[in-house]
Order: sequence, then structure tokens, then C-alpha cells
Amino acid sequence: MGKRNREYGLMAGIAVGFAVWGAAGLPVSEMVSVREQTWESVQMLERAQASENARVLGREQTRESVQVSVREQVWENARVSDTEFAGESARVPEREQVWESARVPETEQVWESEQMSGTEQASESVQTLATEQAKGSVRAPEAGTPSLDLHALSAVLIDGDSGRILYEKEGDTFRPMASTTKIMTCILALEHGNLTDLCTVSANAAGQPQVRLGVRVGQQFKLNDLLYSLMLESHNDAAVIIAEHIGGSVKQFAAMMNQKARDIGCQNTCFVTPNGLDASFTEDDGTVRTHGTTAADLARIMRYCIRISPKREEFLMVTGTANYSFTDEAGKCSYSCVNHNALLTMMEGALSGKTGFTGGAGYSYVGAIESEGRSFILALLGCGWPPHKTWKWADARTLFQYGKERFHYRNVDQRPQPPEIPVEEGIPEPGKEKCLVALTTEAADEESRRLPQIKEEESRRLPQTEEEKENSGQYLTREDEKTWRLLLSEEEEVTARIRIPKKLEAPVEAGMLVGAIEYTLNGSTIHMEPLYTKSAVGRKGLHYYGCLTIKTFLLEGESRIYR
Repeated sequence: MGKRNREYGLMAGIAVGFAVWGAAGLPVSEMVSVREQTWESVQMLERAQASENARVLGREQTRESVQVSVREQVWENARVSDTEFAGESARVPEREQVWESARVPETEQVWESEQMSGTEQASESVQTLATEQAKGSVRAPEAGTPSLDLHALSAVLIDGDSGRILYEKEGDTFRPMASTTKIMTCILALEHGNLTDLCTVSANAAGQPQVRLGVRVGQQFKLNDLLYSLMLESHNDAAVIIAEHIGGSVKQFAAMMNQKARDIGCQNTCFVTPNGLDASFTEDDGTVRTHGTTAADLARIMRYCIRISPKREEFLMVTGTANYSFTDEAGKCSYSCVNHNALLTMMEGALSGKTGFTGGAGYSYVGAIESEGRSFILALLGCGWPPHKTWKWADARTLFQYGKERFHYRNVDQRPQPPEIPVEEGIPEPGKEKCLVALTTEAADEESRRLPQIKEEESRRLPQTEEEKENSGQYLTREDEKTWRLLLSEEEEVTARIRIPKKLEAPVEAGMLVGAIEYTLNGSTIHMEPLYTKSAVGRKGLHYYGCLTIKTFLLEGESRIYR
């Protein structure tokens, strides 16, 4: 609106200026007429400006009124506990699934060789690529991705094997996550605890709100039983009992959760509670931290739980169980749990999942399925408020169906053959004038196989261990020495280019890292394969030039003798 005011003012000034300029030298009567016309123009401009201001103000007031009304309605509807809504297992009728045996044409691969100068630039280029891959390679949805009709405010579908994002809707928007939090609570308990551990109920745990197991202070339970209470019925008191047992306190356990999130690669996630209840805290510097995540980060956490964690099998066993019964350690109280992940019975191939609801978060869901050797993971945040509990199931089916129909495995064949690099002042092979060194993707030893570490200020580096590689989202799965396997749609193509220096300077060691083969998909780096020198090259020196001089002298002498 300020810009529009400036425009009106400028127009009025121009009008007055032209009027005064045009009136110069006119008779008095004509000057009066000009002034009247000028004044009328200014009044018209002012009326137009006032009308525009009123329209803008009206729109702002209307929008603010609607926002306030929506917020009041949401909070009024949301005054329902997680338990009341977790107790119903919604059933969405099976849709007809139309399966086509889609033939995926072989993708023509485009190879290009990018020339750089100097070994130092080559190493720097590899580091830059490593940084780009570590930070953003997971974000490679195909170009022209269709817009799906989803209820969720944020939604993400990823390839469970590689971690590549296949579809997203506001995937990086930070939102409350409700009880989907508990997948992190569960995996940490499995990794740091013993299933036979006895956990004692504290006053803090016993005082948690619904949904709850209904424990009393001093009761003891096996950790294994509490995990079923946590994941099947989403009991808030069970989450606190586990957190205090594993971390010593809820605060210390939250620190463990946040550290694990960083290790997994989550970029915008904050854990405050182990059960997902809406909460926030203020740090010593005054920064306010709110419990929440993004759909992309939540999907990453689920992928870690079912694909990467050393306790993934145990996690799948707990979250895939339909019913479970147990008692406290004294045997005086019995408890029964029913799994509220409706997709376990609604969709073939369902592996795991966790629902959630709070007044601030609305309905949320994170789940995973397998289909024809493929793995898909989705995350939904803000998927409606009461009475729209079934929206999350409809969105889940839409996203999973989209993944199953659109993405299939294809082989990325034949890695490009890197050219030989000239070596300045290098000793050439016998019979050759120029000194060239060949490149290979095989490192000479385990130590040289490690790519250079990114600068300390970078939060992540190119993965080095097998676990780090799995966490990083390296998408290509090797079939053999020259073939890679990747989940692609028919329209997607993988491009590879060789990034090497224009020349090297002797001496050159065997196994020296000099460049990389960069694989890209939809403009994002999805994989990098380092290139090493195949052999060592010595530098020309006094001995080389001395031998060369003697050889030349002898050849010339022999030539004179024969003449």
C-alpha cells in the first residue's frame, strides 16, 4: 500500500508540474482555468487513492477476521484428548487399484567432462560436491511433479531405500508433530536400553495427561512391555517412564533425541517432550524452542528406524504387532494394547506407522510400506482437526498409491570412462612423448578411499562409513561394477559428468584423489564416485635430463658412424 501511495503522489506532482509549465505566459483568465483543471485532477487522484486504501484495509481486516475465527474454531474443536481419537480405528474403503506393467525405457546417459586446472582445484571441487550432496541431495523430486489433492498442511513421500524425496508439499515447514514423536522415543529405548530392564514409575510419569496407561507411583514395568504401550496405544505416561529410565530425566532424554536427529540428518527438528505433547522452552540466551519438526525430517527419522538402526528389526516387531497384553512386575495389574495404525489392515505391505493428535498439531501420521521390492515412507503433519480424523488415512493411501504407480527401479548402466590427465614435468612412459596418468574409481588402500573432510564450519561431510552412507541419502545401489540401481519415474533421467583437473603437476602418487564422477537427477547431486590416479608419476630432474642427454648423444654418434 505504501508503494501505491508513492505512485499516486508522483502522479499528482507530475500533473501539477505540467500545469504550471503549460500555464507560463498565459493570460490570467487562462491561468485560472489551468489551476482549476489541475486542482480537479489532484482531487480525482486523491479520491482514487482513498478508494484503493479502503479496499486494501478492508481486505486486511477481512483476512484477519477470518484467521481469528478459524483459530477460535480450531481450538474449540481441538479440546479433545489424544486418547479419545486414538481409540477409534478408522477404516477407509479399499479403492480399486489399477496396475499397469509399465515398461521403463533405458535412460540415455549424458556424459560430459568438465575441465579444471590444478590438483588443488580438483580437491576443492570434490569437497564442494560433497557439501552440496550432504546438505541437499535428498531433495530431488522429479520435474513437473503433479499436485495431489491432500488435506495435510505438510506432506512428504520418500524412497525408503535411498531416502530420496519423491513428493512433497511444504516438506520443510516446521510444525508440531504430536505423538509421531514416539518413534524417536522407541528407537532410542531399543538402542540404549535392555528389554528386560525394570522401569519404575515416578510422580511426573504418573501425572501425565491422556492418553495414558494409568500407572501409579512406584509401580515397575519391563521396558519391553512399555514399548508396546508406547507405540500401540500411544500412552503418554509410558513415554515419560521410558525417558526417565533411559536418560535419567525428561530433559536429558530430550537432549538425546535432538542429538540423534542431528546424526540422522534432520535440519529443522526440536524435541522437548518424549510423548509429543505441545511444549516449548527458553534457552539461556533467551531463544524459545518449540517441540516440532518438518514432514521431511519426520520421514528421515522413520527411515532410520526401519532401515538403518541396528535395532530396526525390533522396532518393526513392536510397531507391526496388532495386539499385546502384559502385567506390571508385581503381577497385580493387567493391561491390553491395540494397535491404532489402521494401515496395517487397510493396505497390503504396510510395515510400520504412528499416529498423533494434539490441539496444536492436529492429526499427524508417519508410516511405511513395501511393494514389489520397493519401500515407501510418508509423513503427514496438520492433516485436519476434529471431526476429520479419517483424512490422514485418505492422504496416506493417495501418497502411497502415487508412489507405487509412478516409481519403479531402473538400472543406470555404464559409468563413463574418465580420460587420462596430462602431467606437467612428469616422466613419460617409454616410447611416449607426453606424460599422461590414467584414472580409476578403485582406491589403492582403505585410507586413500576416504574422501577429503569438509571444512569444520560445515555441519556435515561426505559420508565415510557404511552407516553414514546410508544416512546421507546416497541413492544409487550397486548391482555390479558398472551398473547402478535407482527408483525412478519414466520421465526422470540420471546424468553423469566427470569432474577432473585439466592437468596435474609431477610428482603424482598412486591413489591420489583428483576428481569425481558426479551423478545428478533433476538438478540435484544424488551420488559421487571419487576418481584416483591409477599409477605414480615421477618428476623430471637432473637424473632424467642427464640420461636423456647421454641417450641423445649416443644416438647422434651412432647415426654419424653409419653415415
